[in-house]
Amino acid sequence: MNKRIRRKKCLGEFKEFCAPIALKITAGTDMEEFLNALLTEAIEANECCLGGGGDDEVFEGFIELGNAKDKPEEKLEKVVNWIKSRSEVEKIVTGRLTDAWYGPFDEIEI
Repeated sequence: MNKRIRRKKCLGEFKEFCAPIALKITAGTDMEEFLNALLTEAIEANECCLGGGGDDEVFEGFIELGNAKDKPEEKLEKVVNWIKSRSEVEKIVTGRLTDAWYGPFDEIEI
């Protein structure tokens, strides 16, 4: 398969990685304020993307970490360390790195 096709299909060196994440937030925390800080200070600061949702106490989603040359393991570690440093977070669960386009996608529960 030539490079152009690998790029179009996100295969080989163009494979993109993601990891599932679930957070339990302390009751009474302003979820919007916490998520704004998470996006600004952890996700965007590490050139990642985040998608997901939840309610006032639980957030579940996927962190898009880029391809292999972007060192996705290091990015995930930095994001998780930032989350663990926050007093608002009661519990964090992360899944393994997986192919963002083709899976397999882990089910994780908080």
